[in-house]
Amino acid sequence: MNDGWDEKISSFKILKDHSKKSILKMLTSYTNNILLTLGFALGIVRVQYRLSICFYLVTVCLLVSQVFIGTAAKRSPEKLDLFLIFHHGRGNAQMIK
Repeated sequence: MNDGWDEKISSFKILKDHSKKSILKMLTSYTNNILLTLGFALGIVRVQYRLSICFYLVTVCLLVSQVFIGTAAKRSPEKLDLFLIFHHGRGNAQMIK
């Protein structure tokens, strides 16, 4: 005369085990999502870091070339300069002498 308590207790144990498994599965998927998000963010940071290094290298190369062009122009002022100046925004280019 247990009035079905054994069945209720066994069904509660099954439900408890099922909820533990579902919670564990949810935590595992949540952890995997966090790891994927962190990996993606770190990948973006790594790409941005590489791009910034490339940008700085290009900037340094341009500055060095401008210095050399400037010193060459100072050494030989009678040479024709290669840079164009546009007057009045019409696109009429004139060479600087």
